[in-house]
Amino acid sequence: MPSTETLIWMALKRRVEALDLSPPLPVAWPGMVFRPPTDPDTRLVSPFLTVTNVSAAPRRLALRRAAHDRVGVLTIVHAAVAGWPYEKYLETAGQIAAWFPEDLCLPYRGVTVRVSSRPHIVDGYLDGGYWRTPVNIPWRSFA
Repeated sequence: MPSTETLIWMALKRRVEALDLSPPLPVAWPGMVFRPPTDPDTRLVSPFLTVTNVSAAPRRLALRRAAHDRVGVLTIVHAAVAGWPYEKYLETAGQIAAWFPEDLCLPYRGVTVRVSSRPHIVDGYLDGGYWRTPVNIPWRSFA
């Protein structure tokens, strides 16, 4: 039986995998080797997403053996070559945020993860030649 942490991650990951962006963007998953794709015509790096998940320590709710309150933040960062109009970066981040509406429930093998409030588009920043725009998605699970 997978750990609670694994089940929570898989619920979140399935939703990211189903992300409906046009065009679809490759994803750099935690722990995986990732080489950003390049456009064969321009040789510039094509846009991509990076995904991370940060969780707080579980909070015990009862003295008896029972579910714990688990919270965290799934962060999806849109990375693209710098030089686009700022609103283009924001629009992609907005599409990502819209894919995780408040109160969305993500069930996976007996565990449900709920998007606990609206995602937050963080101010973008320049990182080398990339403009990165993070989207923080808060979640909660009683597991």
